[in-house]
Amino acid sequence: MAELINRMTISQEGVEYNLYDLPEGFVIKGGLDLGRNMYMKLPDLSKVIVEGNFDCRGCHLKSFVGAPKKVTGDFNGFGNEVTSLEGMTEIVGGNCNLSRNKLTSLEGSLRKVGNNLILDHNPQLTSLEYIPEVGGSILCEHTAVTSLAGISKADTVFCKASVAKQYFDDDRYADRGDNDLCMLSFAEVKESARFKAQNPALERKNSSQKFNLGKIGGGRDF
Repeated sequence: MAELINRMTISQEGVEYNLYDLPEGFVIKGGLDLGRNMYMKLPDLSKVIVEGNFDCRGCHLKSFVGAPKKVTGDFNGFGNEVTSLEGMTEIVGGNCNLSRNKLTSLEGSLRKVGNNLILDHNPQLTSLEYIPEVGGSILCEHTAVTSLAGISKADTVFCKASVAKQYFDDDRYADRGDNDLCMLSFAEVKESARFKAQNPALERKNSSQKFNLGKIGGGRDF
């Protein structure tokens, strides 16, 4: 297990390593906690894998550039000053907490989150364009997000009622105030006409996948 000794070195299996000089492909075992320090900038871990959790919360970071290439556990970037996901970890195996930053865009290198993606309290975030695939829930309370366009994969979505009401013709959210929090099944959202209209590329991809599955199952190839 990696033990943080100071801001520069970790001890792993009896050997000390300099965080600013790790070899390409190095695996940090047991997680890495850099949280609540005045880093302002992460060491370059972009070619490093963290087995376990990676914590860089409350470090006054302006950017996630230098974050590990892959984190098998949770990524905690809560409470920084980051505006985009440039240089961000590509794959997070567990939860990814990006709440209470200054995100204005999700554009960057994050491609997949195994469990929940937490975007709460990013008041300048207006769009979910570039959002990665999410295995669990997407939480976007206290943001300026106005639609769910851009989502390709998720289990549930937590958003304002003003957003939720766009996707359902029934009255299930009629009694909710526009800023009330709602939990939506993404499986239902993506079947709505409005979502399909907002995401034509995703709709074409889904149609192609269904067609190919039909062929595999014995359907005729016209």
